Amino acid sequence: MNKKILVIDDDPDLVDKIREKLEADYYEVLGAFDGLDGLAKTKTDKPDLIILDLVMPKMTGLEFVNELKLYPDLRNIPIILMTEHISLLKFFPEELLEHYIVKPIQVPELRRLVRYALGDVEAKTVLVIDDDPAVISALKTHLMHGHYVVWGAENGKEALDIMKSRLPNIIILDIFMPVMNGFEFLKALKKNEAWETIPVIVLLEREAMRDYVEGLQVDEIMLKPFTGEDATAKIQFLLESKAMILCDNDDVTKAIVRVFEERLYMPVLVRTEEEMMTRIKKYKYKSIVAYLGAIKKEPHEFISDIRSTVNKNTLILIYCNPKVPQAEKDNIIVLRNLRRKWLEAKADDFFDIRISESDFPVLFEKCEAKKKA
Repeated sequence: MNKKILVIDDDPDLVDKIREKLEADYYEVLGAFDGLDGLAKTKTDKPDLIILDLVMPKMTGLEFVNELKLYPDLRNIPIILMTEHISLLKFFPEELLEHYIVKPIQVPELRRLVRYALGDVEAKTVLVIDDDPAVISALKTHLMHGHYVVWGAENGKEALDIMKSRLPNIIILDIFMPVMNGFEFLKALKKNEAWETIPVIVLLEREAMRDYVEGLQVDEIMLKPFTGEDATAKIQFLLESKAMILCDNDDVTKAIVRVFEERLYMPVLVRTEEEMMTRIKKYKYKSIVAYLGAIKKEPHEFISDIRSTVNKNTLILIYCNPKVPQAEKDNIIVLRNLRRKWLEAKADDFFDIRISESDFPVLFEKCEAKKKA
């Protein structure tokens, strides 16, 4: 049975927008347009999750929460709070502030929150390495609301000991520390194949110190002091599953973009090989999908250039359609030869969008599972 979500907001357009997006994730979504209506539907329908606006007629979000506490069978339903004014959250008890989102709503963020609130995904882990306990404590406080679990280490050696038994999803690293500094830690990190793909954010005291870490293959730099919003935004971006889509024809990418968005990937569109190479040198992409009509290089050169830049688990898929030279006609032999050339060049797969558009989700998932194995 699909999990049931009740959206309570006095803006019908927003309720419909949320309903459309969450129903695409196979949730059953109910709507209510004020607090009283929401309370009545909570009693009758007993949703698994409530998405609650704070400012509404008849009954505010705070009044709704206080009323809900009176019912033992309803008081433990998880709630995602929505607000345009983050200052209003100070009126809510701490245990309710685990899930909140600021308007205007960003759909990917809301979908992520829903999955966390319903227990459909595990929290991401952040290893903070800094000899200042106040920095670790501040990040724990800020990142708790983004559903991150924070581990702390006061130097590089302590961090390496932690990583022998459990791996974080991302590392925040101070450079100047006793026992083992950030430079020494990064050197050890890059020597271990299981660790080298973990994103790293380096903490610096001053902008002038940026030169110290140039060329160290870190993913981001953050200057002290930083805000919780800055840290959360950088972490969220780096942990987003990113997909690079190379295509010089926007019309032929729609089906592919949709597949990645439905799987909570962040699709990034580029039009040239040069732009693609610039981006993949800076950020880690889980998947690269390239339209044959936009590729100028020979298969071996194109794939080799990518493989020398990305990590070994990056998925590379090539696709074509009738607009690609030599593929204008449904010539099975031509398409078979094209596919053979790209597979020999070590692409993970090659497909013709004319016959595989509806099958792309299955093809993608098979390739991804094979890559993980």
